[in-house]
Amino acid sequence: MKKRIRKKHHLREFTIFGFELSLEPTSREQQVIDSLGHAVMDLVEQQGWECYGFSLDCLFLFEGKPGLGLPDAKDAFLSAVKALPQVATVKAGETVDAWKALHSHCDCGCEDEDCDCEDKTCTCHHHHHE
Repeated sequence: MKKRIRKKHHLREFTIFGFELSLEPTSREQQVIDSLGHAVMDLVEQQGWECYGFSLDCLFLFEGKPGLGLPDAKDAFLSAVKALPQVATVKAGETVDAWKALHSHCDCGCEDEDCDCEDKTCTCHHHHHE
C-alpha cells in the first residue's frame, strides 16, 4: 500500500493511538474539580496529546500526531495523574486506534466512515462526516 494511502487512512506508521480516561476527584467542590482539570490538561499537553471530552468522568486522550509514543508513555502518564493530590481514583481504557474510535460509527448502523447515509452524523463523540 502506498504511503499516501496509509497516511490518508491513518494506517501503520500513521496510526494515532488513544484511550478513554475517567477520573474521580477527592472532593466535589468546584475548586478541586477545576484544579484537577487544569492539572490533567497540563499533563496531556506535556505529552503532545489531545483531549476529547468536557467531563472528568469521560475523556478520550489521543496523540496530536502519529508517533508521539502514547502506548509506551501511557503508564508513566497514568502514574503522574494518580499522584495528583486532587485524584481519588483513575480508570483508563485500553489503548486503541483513535482514528477508528472517533470516526467509525454512523447513525445508519453501517459503522463505515465512508457511508452515504442521509444524516451523516456519527454517534461517537458527536463527529460529523465531511
